[in-house]
Amino acid sequence: MARILIDLYMLKYPHCGFGQIAWNYARFFKETYIPDPNLEITLLVPRKYVGAFGNKVRYEAASPLKKLFPRLFKHYDLWHSTDQIPRFRPASKDTIYVITIHDFNYEYEKTGTPLLHARKRLRKYVDRANHLIYISHFAATDGQRFCPRPELPHRVIMNGVEDLTRKPESCPAGIDPNHPFFFTIGEVRAKKNFHVLLDVMKSFPEYQLYIAGSHPTDYAAQIQARIEHENISNAHLIGRVSDPERVWLYRHCSAFVFPSLFEGFGLPVIEAMQFGRPVFSSNKTSLKEIGGECAYFWDNFETSYMCEVLRKGLKDFEEHPERDEANRAYAATFSYERNLNAIANCYRELLSQKSR
Repeated sequence: MARILIDLYMLKYPHCGFGQIAWNYARFFKETYIPDPNLEITLLVPRKYVGAFGNKVRYEAASPLKKLFPRLFKHYDLWHSTDQIPRFRPASKDTIYVITIHDFNYEYEKTGTPLLHARKRLRKYVDRANHLIYISHFAATDGQRFCPRPELPHRVIMNGVEDLTRKPESCPAGIDPNHPFFFTIGEVRAKKNFHVLLDVMKSFPEYQLYIAGSHPTDYAAQIQARIEHENISNAHLIGRVSDPERVWLYRHCSAFVFPSLFEGFGLPVIEAMQFGRPVFSSNKTSLKEIGGECAYFWDNFETSYMCEVLRKGLKDFEEHPERDEANRAYAATFSYERNLNAIANCYRELLSQKSR
């Protein structure tokens, strides 16, 4: 029986993107996973989560000592880091080391010393890797440009997206449930490009805009200052929302708007489509690929153009009710069951190659 470790240490940070991915992996193993008699799965988790995801898998508790002394880990035949900057890595060179690469956003966002530091940090892990998994074809294309080892064997396995439609919902405090609104979500940083929506909202006084996400940033302060100084009374930074509140916002929004500049995948696009909502997205980085034929895209961020795309898209969606079901069906193709089955097949293939 092959022994496999899956690194879910980012469960420690549930509100970041890597943390959400780790939680979705963990839920899959708790709720859906059917054990393979030829694979023994161990989850590397923060100590408080040992045993939290059922008895179909084993557990390895993360600790600072194991970070400093990797030989304290048990021996594994294959080790999968589900985020690209892991805290832990295998000690044995006999262990097949797989890393999931989500994006190369630092190549677009950073310059000078911070860029060199980010490159060095990734190289530290990629130099040890035997195989890479990219979460989109866009990320794989970037890998040929920016990966420290572009020749490394790799494959594309699209991210899984948790099905939110069966989750409980709760209207956030202070929101009028009877008033139509646009919704967007993400950490409020410059790369999310949320500020371009403010001028758009001046042309849509009949709608509210709710921007959800952690916002202790200078960029968020700039957005809030514009809202106040320009009296944009229908745009709101509402901070981090709970899972039931997020579900409610997706389900009841008139449209999901996502003008982000840098995304390795763009998880919220698919989450919004799960509820059959019209999605308006930038066409930057991976978003054109992920939105596919179901999203409406902004090719630039000139205000009158964005407003035109939004108006036409809302009208089109209203006149073609079948688009609701098309969005739901498309989103369903990103299930975690499909994602993790593809990853398990990757494990089997790599282990088979090793045994030859």
